[in-house]
Amino acid sequence: MLKLPFLLLQQRLSEMSQLPDVRWFNAQFDQNKDEAVFYVPSVYIEFLPMDLEDIGEQVQGGEVMFRIHLMTELYDDNDRVLAHFDLVDDIFKHLHGWDVMKSALPEFSALQDTEDDVAIINKVVRTRLIPDHAQSNTIITVQEFKTYVADFAAMKSYIEFSPTITVLR
Repeated sequence: MLKLPFLLLQQRLSEMSQLPDVRWFNAQFDQNKDEAVFYVPSVYIEFLPMDLEDIGEQVQGGEVMFRIHLMTELYDDNDRVLAHFDLVDDIFKHLHGWDVMKSALPEFSALQDTEDDVAIINKVVRTRLIPDHAQSNTIITVQEFKTYVADFAAMKSYIEFSPTITVLR
């Protein structure tokens, strides 16, 4: 359930040329950890706990909340703060309303433009913005989003075939 949404989000955010480093969030910013080296700007994707339900035919789905952590350098420089805010807005614009259809996956490409082509990720919406006010040489802003995700991992691949029919007279 996590692999596909993570990879799709990673790919979507990596489309933004100013975000070359998009990774899984693993509490990288905890003060108790050894000093880590970060590429900046960098983005980390964090999924929050989710409740799932069966929707039938080996498919589960549910509302998914996730956070995008954006980290950039900050040395008490107003221009860098404004540039950080621009990136926050760009991430929001790039994700807001985004959805992914099942046919976007190679194994389900035959579903394109059919009624069986359903959303895997359905209309991403930002729900919360958490600004950073800690005194540091970096600034980290967290945006929370929600979407509905369908998980087709247990479903067998859809294969399209055209049977050859011979008419005997």
